Amino acid sequence: VQSGSDEILRRMNRRYTSEKYLDEIRLLKTEIPEAEVTTDIIVGFPTETEEDFGQSLSIVSEADFFQVHAFPYSPREGTASAKKYTDISAEVKKERLARMLAAAAEQKEKYLTERLGKTYTVIPETEEDGYYCGHAENYAKCYIAGLRDKTPVKAKAVALYKDGYLCERI
Repeated sequence: VQSGSDEILRRMNRRYTSEKYLDEIRLLKTEIPEAEVTTDIIVGFPTETEEDFGQSLSIVSEADFFQVHAFPYSPREGTASAKKYTDISAEVKKERLARMLAAAAEQKEKYLTERLGKTYTVIPETEEDGYYCGHAENYAKCYIAGLRDKTPVKAKAVALYKDGYLCERI
């Protein structure tokens, strides 16, 4: 989505509004209820006000994202935004990025918590802290004890653990 502010989206030359974006997500989740949606959000785009930023924070929970990749705007020489707008301070960007990352982490925890008890196919990839660690088909990170190899397994998400689930093989 890149921003929850229609004004910032317009200045980014995006051809959609935040409401259009949300409508598309609602349609996707109606058709595919288990769809896992991630997004990128740019904080600190030139002219972004606190209100604009607040709209970006709001869309994170409204869209029920699985994961948010947030990063500060950085001007690129020769681009329209770099030519047309004055960049905002690094301090403001840093503070907004911290708030966005906190909101994204809170949303991810809520998202994962709502899906505890579900069964996933997990492809073990690495060993970590005595667990095989891999990703489920929804890209959630899963930690499973007692595996002997990296063969895909069915596993139930039984608890939140680190950045994903602690799972039991079934």
